[in-house]
Amino acid sequence: VPDQDGDGAPDLLVSSVLSSEAYLITTADTGDAPDTDALPTAALAYYWDEAGPTSHFGHGFGVGDTDGDGLVDVAVGASEDGETLTVDANGYVSLFLGPQGGSRSVGDADAVIRAPEGRSGLLSAGVDMGDLDDDGLADLVASAPLWDSDDDWTWFDGFVGIWYGPLDGGELAMEEADVVITGDGEASDGGVGGEIHADHDLDGDGTADILTGTGYLAVYGGAASSAGGDGGRARLFLGSSLPRSGTVDTLAADMTFDDDDLEPSGFAFQTSIVGDTDGDGILEVTAGYGNGLNLLFEVAPYP
Repeated sequence: VPDQDGDGAPDLLVSSVLSSEAYLITTADTGDAPDTDALPTAALAYYWDEAGPTSHFGHGFGVGDTDGDGLVDVAVGASEDGETLTVDANGYVSLFLGPQGGSRSVGDADAVIRAPEGRSGLLSAGVDMGDLDDDGLADLVASAPLWDSDDDWTWFDGFVGIWYGPLDGGELAMEEADVVITGDGEASDGGVGGEIHADHDLDGDGTADILTGTGYLAVYGGAASSAGGDGGRARLFLGSSLPRSGTVDTLAADMTFDDDDLEPSGFAFQTSIVGDTDGDGILEVTAGYGNGLNLLFEVAPYP
């Protein structure tokens, strides 16, 4: 996170999902680090959910300036809300406009994106922010891998929503996203939604792009749980290819990453952007399974 306390060093946004809390922490050398009991008061900013630990507030988050005031805004997702790994989990994303500081609950959020009651599909399985349309404002991206458009919950079409900045305040509906990326869950490669990365320009055109996985993975210490369809693909959507409104089919992705040698079920539950590891000028991403096996892919060089 860009420097929030004026010490010249970036700061760190971390979360404790099992207690539904998130903390903005200075990275300056301040001696002994505070223990977890002291974090709410020692942190630069403390975010929490009145719903309690069952919401898994802090599962995903992103930072950026959505309103152009030069201050950092923070988005924090709560993915499960008491309904562990089910389509009924009423996930939501809370947006806290800058300046950041003090204690702020979900009730204090400047905007909250909510799914229809009982039809979340694990909204906020992935959350991030980036400037996808090169207008100088950060845009918010959130995913729901268990979303099913026809409500029969047999197949998961998946959902990735884009809300272009500036966002309206108050309560926002999941289905009111400016752009929805979704697929056909009945097709072997149709699902979408999972971890989201939207703060990197992967093709060098100055516009942020979206890397998304397929499925939901939650890791709590030494334990992990997962849910999702069998699509087993990570996808890259270039910001320059995305419309300002409407629906984008999953199969319209600019690049698709899969594992031809292994079963697709469970693949792309984890994704990350790792940079240029071999110095050839081409960025690389990883996609992998919940068991820790990850594959490295080059993003095709773009002119």
